[in-house]
Amino acid sequence: MMLRIAAKYAAQQRNLSLSNKLLSKFTGAPAPSLILPGLYLGDYKDAGDLALLEELKITHVVSVVENQPWPLHKIKVRKLHVSIHDEPGQDILRHLDQTTRYIWQALRRPESVVLVSASDI
Repeated sequence: MMLRIAAKYAAQQRNLSLSNKLLSKFTGAPAPSLILPGLYLGDYKDAGDLALLEELKITHVVSVVENQPWPLHKIKVRKLHVSIHDEPGQDILRHLDQTTRYIWQALRRPESVVLVSASDI
């Protein structure tokens, strides 16, 4: 099982490396970071970029921002929005069960998720 996960992660890293090079070449901006197989960390621009979502085969978006500054309703992916101020001192742990369950259900299928916030990370 672990070898299969490691092989999938390595393949996604290779694909992401190529994607990052292409995206950076054309947009000058980095693509989302691959954290685990199928789980990316990005920003609100990534969540609204249909071409990027299709290229990375993103099927789910988790947005962690107070108000959605982009039209996620126009994007045909599954969405979970956590309305929270993106600043120190916020109690993000109260959302951990909900977001973890949502991400885990997607990754078990296996599908891909991008987790986005308003801040650049």
